[in-house]
Amino acid sequence: MKRMTSSIIVAVLLAMVVVGLTACGGSDPKKVAQEAAEAEIKGDYETLYSMLSQEDRDAVTYENFVKFYRMPVNLEDAINFLPEVRESIKVEKFNASVNGETATATFFVHLPDLENIGNLSLADAEKLLAMKGTRLKDLPLDLQEKISESVKNNGVPTKSVAKEMSLKREGDEWKVYLNLAKQIDDKNVKTIFHQD
Repeated sequence: MKRMTSSIIVAVLLAMVVVGLTACGGSDPKKVAQEAAEAEIKGDYETLYSMLSQEDRDAVTYENFVKFYRMPVNLEDAINFLPEVRESIKVEKFNASVNGETATATFFVHLPDLENIGNLSLADAEKLLAMKGTRLKDLPLDLQEKISESVKNNGVPTKSVAKEMSLKREGDEWKVYLNLAKQIDDKNVKTIFHQD
């Protein structure tokens, strides 16, 4: 009898765990947000696209997603000029709050402070400002060398930016919801790299 009671208790506990896992979803929204953010900063858009909600994937094909959902040109230019810039981009301190079938993840992204990159003299800074909009590779060679040397000696200055990511539960999984249809209609697609 004692053995049968123990078996029933174990069966009930297992059933409760299974029901609890099904009700909560098979994945953690905090982990999903972190995986998506890390894929994005690595430039792994295929993985990021696969983590999007069905609504977002229905709004844009993968081919169009990689056209619209890109890092800002000035950051891409800086990464091409100085590989250390990509290494300076980090995400951390993820939290998530769940509200029924939706969740909001908050986190911080450390982005390169491109306005303060390179330890330049006032004269060099004035020269650089006069060339605003110029790609780094098109700067005079002496400025390129000074910026590169400064980064090697001092690292890439960064600033921490608070971010939010929306998620939706689809079945037993959490998916990233970017509301891409609206962003594309508004011609205002914002990636993790945007600082506003």
